[in-house]
Amino acid sequence: MTLLNDVRIGSQRPQVAHLPPNRHSSSGLEAIEFAESVGLSLFPWQKWVLDYALSEDVNGKWSAFEVALILPRQNGKNEVLVALELAGIYLFGDRLIVHSAHKFDTSQEHFLRLQQVIEGSADLSRKVARNGFVTANGKEAIKFTNGARIKFKARTRGGARGFTGDKIILDEAYDLPAQAIGAMIPTLATVPNPQVWYASSAPHVDSHVLHGIRKRGQTQSDARLFMAEWGNKPDTPLDDLDATYNANPSMGLIITEQFVADEYQSMQATPEEYARERMGIAEEPNFEGCVVDLDVFDKLADPSSKITSGRAIAVDVSPERSWATIAGGGRNAAGHRHMEIIDRRAGTGWLLAELVRLSKEHRVPVILDPMSPAGGLVPDLTSEGVTVVEITTRQLTQACGAFVDAVNNHTLRHLGGGLIRSALVGAGKRSVGDAWAWSRASSSTDITPLVAATLAAFAGPGPEPVSFAY
Repeated sequence: MTLLNDVRIGSQRPQVAHLPPNRHSSSGLEAIEFAESVGLSLFPWQKWVLDYALSEDVNGKWSAFEVALILPRQNGKNEVLVALELAGIYLFGDRLIVHSAHKFDTSQEHFLRLQQVIEGSADLSRKVARNGFVTANGKEAIKFTNGARIKFKARTRGGARGFTGDKIILDEAYDLPAQAIGAMIPTLATVPNPQVWYASSAPHVDSHVLHGIRKRGQTQSDARLFMAEWGNKPDTPLDDLDATYNANPSMGLIITEQFVADEYQSMQATPEEYARERMGIAEEPNFEGCVVDLDVFDKLADPSSKITSGRAIAVDVSPERSWATIAGGGRNAAGHRHMEIIDRRAGTGWLLAELVRLSKEHRVPVILDPMSPAGGLVPDLTSEGVTVVEITTRQLTQACGAFVDAVNNHTLRHLGGGLIRSALVGAGKRSVGDAWAWSRASSSTDITPLVAATLAAFAGPGPEPVSFAY
């Protein structure tokens, strides 16, 4: 690696960005001014992230429900989170912020940094409750005089269950199991204006949740996601200094060329770690265990495909009832099987009313597996006058097999986007006699989009045409 003089700085804009399309205004500038007034010195890229992440729509709600910030280590992503949390408590009226990391030590370090900033400002300190810095091991929190709180958690399967927060911040999101999402995201269900942040270095091979988020950002398929990713392509030479500047926005600001050169030499034995941690090169998922060829599945995306016959809707619910998905299926004008996601949300409080509306509006029954967590919907749906098709285990295995056949034979169409694909990446199978079905126990991500879509498209849709409106 040939060193240059430290006279330039890293790229202040990410290589991949998905901006909120419904941006009308932003509270980001207010957050930036407040952070700097209490001693934070934010770099241009950090200000840019806050500006777009805190975009608002015409109703004054966050344009982005999810925010993903992906860049190599030591660039200063935690200062962005500090500024965000300060603004949330002191400016935006957040009542509860949950900050989680994959390890207790990481969460604790952020707690200490935030405490340092608050104690360094007389104005901020005055609004901290008496004994407001809670330092009990594993129960770190900051409590404020108005009752607001910031809680710091290490991620576990149920690590934030029972909390209702205005913001959830998932630091080190490369190590983010689907179970943690299932435990934490539903806590926002009753919040008027929630937001979820993912902050991370580049993903590992098995970072299924983060890979799914990146896919949605890269394909521009989610209007409620803001993503900023600094990094390089897999074939980038590791000693390419220009590429290092591209991936590290704080190069020349707090990271020197000499440090990077020393780091490069010291990590010669583990080039894959250097590639990920400094060059921002994601470890691509290993799809060998995937049920279908994902490249083939991606090629079957057709945003213009519409259901013209054999309409159906199906529903699936995760075991913890943390996620639920409604899918539509049938055949398009060319006679191909078609699947699409109608709605997917955290929790189940919204589900019954939406199923009733869709079923009555489009005059279709609701397909579900009565042996699954969705089976609990049967009595309420029936009492609302909805016809429920309860599939058998045999029909479930037939639908799963038909899905694979349709992908392999190129007779399936979907609208693209990441929900079904993300589920496919982490989906497992379970044996059912000589056949198989999707397995929740062996899946590493939420598979409700995949299960619902499989049932809708392959579990016996009727003959009449339909045009879903959602």
